Amino acid sequence: MTNIHLYAPTAARSRAAVWQNGDFTTGSVIVDLMPRWWNSTPSMNLQLGIIPLC
Repeated sequence: MTNIHLYAPTAARSRAAVWQNGDFTTGSVIVDLMPRWWNSTPSMNLQLGIIPLC
């Protein structure tokens, strides 16, 4: 199991989204990215944090 954190470092709320307890045994995952998470700014630098759960 793995958690994925989406960060927008320059946004007012730097952690934009979290997907918890993902089962990535297939090697991929599909998620929706919602621009409202970073105030619908036309251009935004984003970072992913992938955290394996023990």
